Amino acid sequence: MKSTKIGVVGLGYVGLTFAISLAKRGFKVNGYENNLNTFKLLSSGKAQFYEENIDKDLKKILKNKKLKIFKNLDNIKDCNVVFITVGTPIGKNKKVNLDKLFKLVKLLKNKLSNNTIVALRSTVKLGTTDKIEKILNDKNKIYLAMCPERTSEGSALKEIHFLPQIIGTKNSFTKNKLKKLFLKITKTTIIFDTFEEAELLKLVDNSYRDTIFGFANELASISEHYKINVSNVIRKIGIKYPRSKVALPGTVGGPCLTKDSHLLIESVKNRVNLNIIKSARKINEELPGKIIKLVKKKIKIP
Repeated sequence: MKSTKIGVVGLGYVGLTFAISLAKRGFKVNGYENNLNTFKLLSSGKAQFYEENIDKDLKKILKNKKLKIFKNLDNIKDCNVVFITVGTPIGKNKKVNLDKLFKLVKLLKNKLSNNTIVALRSTVKLGTTDKIEKILNDKNKIYLAMCPERTSEGSALKEIHFLPQIIGTKNSFTKNKLKKLFLKITKTTIIFDTFEEAELLKLVDNSYRDTIFGFANELASISEHYKINVSNVIRKIGIKYPRSKVALPGTVGGPCLTKDSHLLIESVKNRVNLNIIKSARKINEELPGKIIKLVKKKIKIP
C-alpha cells in the first residue's frame, strides 16, 4: 500500500475531508479542484467551509507534501486509485444533475493509466456506476467501484475513522485493493458484489430517515389540530417499550437528506411507484412554509 498514490477529484466537503483523512494516515494524495477561487484558498491552507481543526490539518499535510493540490488533471495518470467526489445537485425540477459528473468522466477517459481503480464517492442514481464503467473502458482497462460517502457535515474528519466504508465492485482485485486502503482509516468495510447494491445503500439510508421524519411531521399536524403536545407523547411512547422509536417533528435539512429521496424516486421512475417516500419528502419540503404561516398567525401578521 505504500506505493499507492491516490487521486481525489473534487475538493468540496466530501472530497477535501476524505483527502485529508487519507493523507493523515500516510498516503500520498493528489487533490484536484478546478474552481480557481477554491484552488487558491486550499493551496494557502484554508478550507472553504468550517470543520473543527480542518485548516490545521490541511496546512500540516500540505507542508509535509502528503497532499498536493492541482487545478487540472494533467498528472492524474500518476495515480493508481482515483476517487470521484464531485457534487450531484438537485435542480428546481427536483431532478439530479449529473452533467458535471459525466463531463469529468469523459475527460478522465483520455487521461487515466491502464489498470487504474476508479471509485465513485458521489451520490448517484441507480445504474450510474455501470454507465461510467462503460465510458472509461472504451480505451483502457479501468476497474470501477462504488464507495458512497456517509459522513455528516461538521464531523467528517472524526466520523470517517469509525464509520464502515462501503465497497461495491464486480472483481476481487478492486475489492481487495480498496479494502486494504480503507482499513488504514477505519476498522470496518462492507462489501457488495455489484455497483447497484452500494448505490442503493446510500439512497435507502437517507430516504428511510427522510421518511420517518415525514411521519413525525405528519403527527405534528394532528398535534396542531387537536392541541395535543405530540412531542410529549413521542417521548413517552418508548418508555420501557422497545418496539416504538418515533422521531420528533421538525425541519429536515442537509445536502444529502433533502436530495437522496429524489434520487431514489428518479432511479425507478416509470417502473416502481414510491408513494410513501414521495409523500414524506413532500411533507418535509412543505413544513417550513407551514411553520411560517403558523407563526404569522400566532403573532397576527397579515
